[in-house]
Amino acid sequence: MKKFYEIQVGKIRAQLALSVQAQRELEQTLQQERTGWRGKENEMENKFAEERKRLAKELDQARAQIQAAQTRLRMEKTHFATLQISDALAEQVERCRQEMEILQKSSSADKVAAAGALDEVAQVQRIAEVKQRRLQQELELSEATRQELESQIKSLVGQVDGMKEELRLNEEIYSDQKELQRESEKLKRDLQVLHHERDDLKSRYEKVSASSSDLHQKIALLTADKTFLQDAKTQLEDQVAKLRSTQQDMQEKVNTLQEKLDGNLSQNSQLQSETRLHFEKKLDDEMAKFMELSKREIERIRNDGQVVYERENRLLKEARDDALKHVEVLQARLTSVQSALDEKANMLNSKLWE
Repeated sequence: MKKFYEIQVGKIRAQLALSVQAQRELEQTLQQERTGWRGKENEMENKFAEERKRLAKELDQARAQIQAAQTRLRMEKTHFATLQISDALAEQVERCRQEMEILQKSSSADKVAAAGALDEVAQVQRIAEVKQRRLQQELELSEATRQELESQIKSLVGQVDGMKEELRLNEEIYSDQKELQRESEKLKRDLQVLHHERDDLKSRYEKVSASSSDLHQKIALLTADKTFLQDAKTQLEDQVAKLRSTQQDMQEKVNTLQEKLDGNLSQNSQLQSETRLHFEKKLDDEMAKFMELSKREIERIRNDGQVVYERENRLLKEARDDALKHVEVLQARLTSVQSALDEKANMLNSKLWE
């Protein structure tokens, strides 16, 4: 009986061990799948981090290009400020430079800084054009003044020649030497006055010529600076267009990567939830099956034990009855033997007494 129960308990333990082993294998499979998904998630995060680093590197390069362009623009502005220009234009250029520095300090985006630089270049270009027109007007005015002075000099030279001719005629006409001398001295004084006026006109003509030469030089410098600024403006516009295109491409890449990451995270979360629910349902089903089998086995063992108990009880009862019957038989035999012994003892005693 004990051995039978030990066998049944061994079977139950074996089934429990198999169920525990199946549960462990199921948990191990679930853990492996979780590890696989975590690996995929880490891989996606690494790819996203690498892509972000690459985009950050490209953005740094773009900022470096913008910084180089701003440095070049400052050098060009410094070169423009060192030119020999008027105080008013220098003040305007200095004011433009200060405004540009304020705009560069207050700007937080490279696009706004580039646009401000273009505005500053355009403003400086407009100022240079206004100054060039004013210098052109001054040059035209100086040219008209020079022509007027030349005509005056020619008129004075003609007057001097006329006076010389009159002096020669007077010398021929007047015979009185003293009168001629006085007239000659007067003419000499007039001639000296005319010489002074001529020298004054010459000095004024030289000053106007020098001023005209300076104006021509300034106009040439301003024209060269205008051409240089136009080229710089064109280059800056090209760089701004390239930077805008690069920024747009990088923004599109970032948006695409963000969408991919959101999709992968959503898909990963959904798959993890579905996997967890699937394995939990499967585990619940297995546990329900195991509990049902265990319940049936225990019920069967209980029923078998009851049958065995009843059979053993019946056998024991029959054995007890048989034993009682055998005891009664033995008791009867013992009684008969005791009677026989008593008889023999009596017989021996009687013989001994005889």
